[in-house]
Amino acid sequence: MREAVAFGRNGNHVRLSEKPEEAYGGQSASALWGSVYKSLGEEDSGLFGVVTSRSDAQVRRIATTYAALDRSREVKIAHLLAALALWDYSKQSAHLVFKGKTGDEIADEILHALRDAGEEGMSRNELINYFNRHVKAGRIRAALTQLRAEGWARAEVRRSGGPGAAEERWYACVPQ
Repeated sequence: MREAVAFGRNGNHVRLSEKPEEAYGGQSASALWGSVYKSLGEEDSGLFGVVTSRSDAQVRRIATTYAALDRSREVKIAHLLAALALWDYSKQSAHLVFKGKTGDEIADEILHALRDAGEEGMSRNELINYFNRHVKAGRIRAALTQLRAEGWARAEVRRSGGPGAAEERWYACVPQ
């Protein structure tokens, strides 16, 4: 470990290997990186998306760390595969903790209520009552706007009873 730390302190530039590696069908680390890079850049929504963003940069850092631990001036396929495996594990862990959460406490609670309401959905008035009128209507409106913009919820206008009477009902778009 001391040797790896000393190697890392020398300011060596660690780059992706361009050399074909027979153990991996003649593919190079650079070619492998080219094939996985785009999929790593796909963004997720909500709090999960925030904590897993910039996955391409994270994987490169992890792979470079593995190369430095091997005292290698190049990131090889084994380093890259190990980094991808660690990132996959990290992303799965983040999914368990953060998936289905927006990062906004009121929006998350509204989403929970909408999921519980199922096909019935909820009106704004029902949402205000859900919070026992302790959350201002403007705050609920802002949370609903955020949920709609991020694809978590949708609204439908339903005609009811009297002339011109319409009710806006909200539904969760993303299952738990």
